Amino acid sequence: MLRYKHASGLFVNAGPQVNLKISQSVENVGIPLNASEIEFALTGGLGYRHTSGFGVEARFVKGVNKQAIRTDTGRPVGFSPNIIQLSLFCLLLFDN
Repeated sequence: MLRYKHASGLFVNAGPQVNLKISQSVENVGIPLNASEIEFALTGGLGYRHTSGFGVEARFVKGVNKQAIRTDTGRPVGFSPNIIQLSLFCLLLFDN
């Protein structure tokens, strides 16, 4: 991801994201989920980092490739995942 930081601590970032499916488990749904092994997404976000290392960030992830769910009729239905992430973070800053 590319990030632009302003001296005030505000930042904006954007770029691609690749997700790899490690395992799959769907319980009590009644339909099999056949998600892709690899998912591609585009992300963008904004946030603020204080000089102490504490910060907050909001990010939006837009899935690019379609995921498939087979309904009881056997007809595949495609969807693209969209995710909103809110993060609180603390960077460990060391003087060298």
